[in-house]
Amino acid sequence: MNPWLILDIPAGTDDAGIRAAWQRAIQQHPPERDALRFQEVQEAYQAIRDARARAAWAVHPRRAPADSPGDALRLYARRRPTLTPPGAPAFRAFLQACTPPPDKK
Repeated sequence: MNPWLILDIPAGTDDAGIRAAWQRAIQQHPPERDALRFQEVQEAYQAIRDARARAAWAVHPRRAPADSPGDALRLYARRRPTLTPPGAPAFRAFLQACTPPPDKK
């Protein structure tokens, strides 16, 4: 999990900017419409909400599925559904080459 990506802000953002991004993200993803995304936003905000939390995050970042290439592409596609992520066709071809063919019976 990268809280900066989830809240869609640069890494050097101050407390007020982080709070504003968090409020904007909560308005876009309320818990009654998208509970998983809401929880993801809440966890991201808790990780970097103040200077002490940001320092703790810098020392011990928590890894999440979004750290894998496939999940990073899905996260990108979810944020910008009209755009094709850079490298997506090559990544798709790589995945198809790695996937074994289905058994024919």
